[in-house]
Amino acid sequence: MSEHDPNPYDNMRHFTGETIAFDIGDGPAMPDEGILKTGRVPVSAYCSQEVFEAETEMFRRVWINLARMEELPKPGDWIVRDIAFLSASILITHGEDGVIRAFHNMCSHRGMRLVWDEEGHSKRFSCPYHAWLYDAKGALLKQPQSECFPDAPCADNGLTPVACDTWEGFVFVNLDPQPRQALNDFLGPLVERLSGVPFDEYPYSLTLSSEIEGNWKFGVEAASEGYHVPLLHRNTVGGIMPSKDNPHLNYLHYEPLGAHSMAVVPRNTDFRWPEHRKVHRFAVENADQLFGEGDVSAKGMAAHPLVNILKTPKWQVDFYLVFPNFTLNIAPNAWWMTYYLPLSKDRSHWKTTYFFRKPTKPSELFGRRHAGAFQRDILTEDNCAFQRQQMMMESGGKSHIMLGEQEVLLRHFNAVVSTAIGKIG
Repeated sequence: MSEHDPNPYDNMRHFTGETIAFDIGDGPAMPDEGILKTGRVPVSAYCSQEVFEAETEMFRRVWINLARMEELPKPGDWIVRDIAFLSASILITHGEDGVIRAFHNMCSHRGMRLVWDEEGHSKRFSCPYHAWLYDAKGALLKQPQSECFPDAPCADNGLTPVACDTWEGFVFVNLDPQPRQALNDFLGPLVERLSGVPFDEYPYSLTLSSEIEGNWKFGVEAASEGYHVPLLHRNTVGGIMPSKDNPHLNYLHYEPLGAHSMAVVPRNTDFRWPEHRKVHRFAVENADQLFGEGDVSAKGMAAHPLVNILKTPKWQVDFYLVFPNFTLNIAPNAWWMTYYLPLSKDRSHWKTTYFFRKPTKPSELFGRRHAGAFQRDILTEDNCAFQRQQMMMESGGKSHIMLGEQEVLLRHFNAVVSTAIGKIG
């Protein structure tokens, strides 16, 4: 590490135990001290079935983001989100009364999957098996041959509700029948830190997703450090973000926010696309959204007082990890959200959605599409690495991995997971 290379771990040394303490519904707790101090994480965290089962139970009791309000903007809109590793399918409705509700997507009659499509608009839901009919509030309205069900009256056989709440336009659910804390309590310091950030001013979206042959934590970890960027992403953002005074892309600032965390990700303010990269130059010039050139520290999203809190011209992105598996990245004129949902101990589902301002001319539309393709390439580089990483974790070649001080977000994340699941491994 050079004398000019920022070390965000220095920030952490000033935090008190009270600051690092977190509460995800089980009462105040401290992250695993051993992982925080040494960076040693057991390989079993990524390939043990016992650990995966403990993480599954953790997911059942915490708040999980599944959508944005833009995905069901009007009363009558609905979406379905499957959470395969929890054997759950969730129907989220936007009621005529304006309330967002969630239900198990399961008919009360004989357990058939009620809604088979992924999204739509309707006030009623008819089971495709025997036509039991429900409304958007989950009430059972009609049973064909109702006289044959004297012990199953409509009033007692509506859809099973799932705890659902919204925050800053994000839709969360909690699969615990009796959640241990409200959403705002779970989010803790994030509520104030991101209050009023204008996410809804960027309604134009693009979604990428795929299944990954790797543990879900690999995705969270790759998004939480810049140490790999100069090499793994040398053909994409390797020149855009690292700089001469920060060649290893150490983050400029880090904060634990309960179970969650945030960091300020730097940029290379001297970077310019070379003239022979004409497509990239055209895209940036016509749609300065994710990786603009020069000083972007006061543009777009950064005009909000809570974005780029350092108010530095070296700012590229504000990164937030919403525990356990949801990340937010706030860029100059765009933002994106990503989650990695477990499928098994060695497989996960990745989904990223980018949000831009609505394009006003063809060149801006091109710029946004180009940004999406560019990000696809970056994430593909990460996702391809995960499979090789998973293979090595299974090999038995090492008992632990080592996280450096510049990988402080990874230390904090793994330390919180370790405490939350009971320090298995």
